[in-house]
Amino acid sequence: MNSIKQKWALAMLTCAALLPACAQKAATNKAAPAASAKAPESPLYAEIKQLAAACEVAVPASGLKCNAGEQRPVVAELAREESHVEALKTLTSALTDSDKKIETVAANLLHLAFRSSLGNNAKAGDVPPAVAKDLIDVVAKLPKPQASQALPAAVHAAMLSGQQEALYKMLEARSADKLSAVAYRYLMTHGRLGAFDKVKAAVASDQLDDALSAAASPASMRNWTDDESKQICDWASELLGDTRVGIATRAGTLLGHCSGDYVDKLLAKGEELLKAGNMNQAQVTPFRDVCSAPRRNGLGTTGPKVTDEQCARNRKFLEKVLATPAVDGRTKAMTLSAITYQWPDDQTKRLLQKFEKNSDKELAKHASDMLRRFDHPLPAAPTAKSGAPAKPAPPSASGSSPQ
Repeated sequence: MNSIKQKWALAMLTCAALLPACAQKAATNKAAPAASAKAPESPLYAEIKQLAAACEVAVPASGLKCNAGEQRPVVAELAREESHVEALKTLTSALTDSDKKIETVAANLLHLAFRSSLGNNAKAGDVPPAVAKDLIDVVAKLPKPQASQALPAAVHAAMLSGQQEALYKMLEARSADKLSAVAYRYLMTHGRLGAFDKVKAAVASDQLDDALSAAASPASMRNWTDDESKQICDWASELLGDTRVGIATRAGTLLGHCSGDYVDKLLAKGEELLKAGNMNQAQVTPFRDVCSAPRRNGLGTTGPKVTDEQCARNRKFLEKVLATPAVDGRTKAMTLSAITYQWPDDQTKRLLQKFEKNSDKELAKHASDMLRRFDHPLPAAPTAKSGAPAKPAPPSASGSSPQ
């Protein structure tokens, strides 16, 4: 597919070439009323219309199903563009189309192309305030399914343009639809610490959906600075004792990207939970990355690398989870995965062979699946000498549909 910019330039050149002929015709027929000029349709808008016609569009649920994957090259092209401003303007316009299928396709494209971010190198000022405000105003009027899909892009645009207050007012106006529970997880992607107070307030609120979304927001930030790391890790340490399990679990996940004493706090909390008999799948998750190869090499974290002593403590803790009768099979299966990921060695292989004979058939099957990984090992993780970024790059929000 040709780039959107190239198509647009071609359309404009064609229009310019036709202007002399149009002027000559008007001069020879002065009695005829002047026709109103119509700007050529942008290539992206034309592609949106094509998708609306070729794909199965479920307007009520804002669903888009293209049997031949026609949407994929469009999404790929959007992601490749150096600047997303023109695309945002066109997609915003399509969201106001009287054809609800076009509106729905535009919402889906915003979700598919720009849900995670507007680019890893995006910076404040990259989106003009008027462009962001137009998108926010349009999202405010969309049905909830379409609004939920377009909202992450609107959040990113707001954060990059200084239109945060317009965004927050819109979310307040749509509070009945709980759009804030979709938006908050993306506030810090480009808002970074500038949105941290809003995130902390949401986590402290009694609105659980908002709190869970906001607690995941720091993980959407890439390349934490030392100052950002300290503020986030200090906050996450405080949240480890939160009585809301989902919040405490998200805090643990954040601490998995911290180092030094923060790792000790995370391990102490895990040991406390296990002793109290409260260990479940979600609470095991933060311990999967503590001693991963990248972290042992100083990648994905700030400060000192995770120490051998901390890794030994983490492994002992996870093995104790496996040895605790009260822990359910699914939690043990996740624990086996965590151990296999961090220590793919002979000791782990013997552990998996032991669990292959477990009376829990699902757990035994999972152990067998893990063993097969030893026959097909993954490539070695990069080291700090490889030139990979030494600052943390916590994972973005999953690729699932918005909450």
